[in-house]
Parts: sequence; C-alpha cells; structure tokens
Amino acid sequence: MPTILYISGAQGKMGQAISSWVHTHGGFSIHKEIAAAEVIIDFSSPKALVPLLESCYLHCKPLIVGTTGYSLEQKSSLQHAAQQIPLLLSPNFSLGMNTLMALLPLLSQKLQGKYQVDISEIHHLHKKDRPSGTALALLKLLGEPTKQVHSLRLGETLGEHTLVFALEGEEIELKHRVQSRYSFVQGALLAANFLKNKKPGLYSMQEVLCDSLK
Repeated sequence: MPTILYISGAQGKMGQAISSWVHTHGGFSIHKEIAAAEVIIDFSSPKALVPLLESCYLHCKPLIVGTTGYSLEQKSSLQHAAQQIPLLLSPNFSLGMNTLMALLPLLSQKLQGKYQVDISEIHHLHKKDRPSGTALALLKLLGEPTKQVHSLRLGETLGEHTLVFALEGEEIELKHRVQSRYSFVQGALLAANFLKNKKPGLYSMQEVLCDSLK
C-alpha cells in the first residue's frame, strides 16, 4: 500500500516538487488532512512550527522537518517533540550531501587536525537563512560551529557547498552541487518510509542511509 503523506508547505517549491514526483512515480499518496496521513513532511517556514507540532501531537503522527532557520527556542521545541512522536530533522535531504556528511568525521580523524578548513555555500536569492542549515551542520561535524561560512545568494542556484581542507603543501577540495530539487525529494520520501513505523525519538538522515543499505 502507498505511504500516505501530508505536506506542510504544499504550495512551496519543495512541496510542489514532492507532489509532482508522487503523481508521476507512485508509491505514495498525498492527503489534505493530517489526521488521514501516515507521515507529515514539513517544508514550510519557522512560523508554522507551533500549530504543526500541535497537530502532530494530537494525531500522533511522525514528522519530517526540512525547514531551516529556526531559533534556539524552536530547535528546543523540536527536540522536546521527539519525546512524544517520531521526528526526523535534517537541513538537507540530498543523498549525496548526507553521504559527504558521513565522510567528514573520518576525514577529520585521518588528518588529525593538521588542516585549516574553509566552507562556502551558494543558494538562490529567495533563501532566507544565511548561512544555510547545511553549512552549519558541516561546521558542527568538523567541530568548528563558530567558524565563519562564506555565503552567497545568487539567481536560482539550488545549492552548492564547497569545503577546502588546507594542509602543508596541499589541499583537499570537496564540492556538492544540487542540479534538481528531486534530489531532495527522493531523500525526503526515503525518510518517510523509514519513519512511519518508528517509535518516538529524534532520527537523522544518517540512520535513513544506513537503513536503506540493509
């Protein structure tokens, strides 16, 4: 049976991309009521968080959050929510980016701190948070959450992140570029199937990737 989704932010670009993919490929269906859905996917705005969480609590629905730009208080609310419902929070649903994220701790360990790192990111003009949630997650993985990120908002660029590790006499450059929103869609739908039967708790895309390899 298709997994039934409710999309918070259905009229936004990501919401429309998910709807288009589901209509074309199947395997999922979309309902207009939270109560009738198996998994809630949120690509809306931080302003929608409180009523969304209230509805998920009321109907005991798993929630996938792809919205970024939350305040510290809102992030705390999300962590608290995971005590009552299954919740997956990720700044990026691209399988390629999440694979890169999985590699960073190993790379940092192998280099034994003998490097300097520079991170830059480019997104479309309409993206409100700066730096991106993805860039902040990359910094956190490298243990440098206060380091500055070079952020550029340009045209309709969907997302480009570049990491440069400078060592003595050499450099390592990692770059991830999104060419289609459907890279995010596929990750979000994979996460939906992963989350729908989970117990309350805070889950990650790294767990989704590991589960998909079983």
